[in-house]
Amino acid sequence: MVQKPDMRGQVYAVLSAMVTAIAPIATKQALGTINLETFSLFWSLSAFIGASTYALSKRGFNTFRVFRQCWHFVFAIGVLTAAIVLIFSTAVQLVDPALVSFFTRFEIVFTVLLGMLLFRERLNRLELFGVIATISGALIMTYKAGEIVLFAFALGLINSLLVSIRTLVGKVAVQHLEPAVLVAVSRLIACLFTLSYAIAFGVLQLPSSTNLLVIVIGAFFGPFLGFMFLYKALSVSEVSRVSALRTSLPFFVALYSFLLFRTIPSPHQMLGGGIIVAGILVLISGQRSG
Repeated sequence: MVQKPDMRGQVYAVLSAMVTAIAPIATKQALGTINLETFSLFWSLSAFIGASTYALSKRGFNTFRVFRQCWHFVFAIGVLTAAIVLIFSTAVQLVDPALVSFFTRFEIVFTVLLGMLLFRERLNRLELFGVIATISGALIMTYKAGEIVLFAFALGLINSLLVSIRTLVGKVAVQHLEPAVLVAVSRLIACLFTLSYAIAFGVLQLPSSTNLLVIVIGAFFGPFLGFMFLYKALSVSEVSRVSALRTSLPFFVALYSFLLFRTIPSPHQMLGGGIIVAGILVLISGQRSG
């Protein structure tokens, strides 16, 4: 039985959430012994090698020829990716990975707000309720939180803004490029930026074989396989539907975190996180009905 394009997009979106959820866990593990710059460099490098190998195995160098048609989009995605990896890794280093995953669900809120600014769109009542619910969930999660959690929350908001911009740009770029090429070239650009920064400030380290293995595994499932599934989903399904299904990501992170580290957010943090996800789903429903 052949799946309809939108059904395939939904499957890809869920798979993207499941495998991307491994990335924060690997990040937390690796950052125990190396600095952020070294981690970000080898993280992006691993994703680049995986994506480029996959792209070359499909159609050879012909796959990369169309890159010239939309190089500016891919360059923008690469720069954004470098910043996103550093910011997200910093947040994960500070608090539980599941908390960061809930904080970064504000991505869809920023996508809607950007739509208002760029395209003069207006929020309908359902969308407004979703935004209010999402903010309420964040307030519950950060209630009586210490400075570290609040700082991680701020980083999560910045990360969400950058991810929403990258998603909008990626939606355009994926119409011209194979997802693997988009991931490969953007990660190469992220590598170059991170390497330049690490060398300029003299913070580059050599990771141990164990750390390198953790980074390679995490990068394969997160930046490579996760984004392959994401861009595949975007190529055959609506952005709103893909975003809705990817809201499940924090719960996968919480599950993996419990299984590996035996840690889990507090009850009020899980409640706030659940409200954030519910608010995002309402917001997306409002977009679809509008």
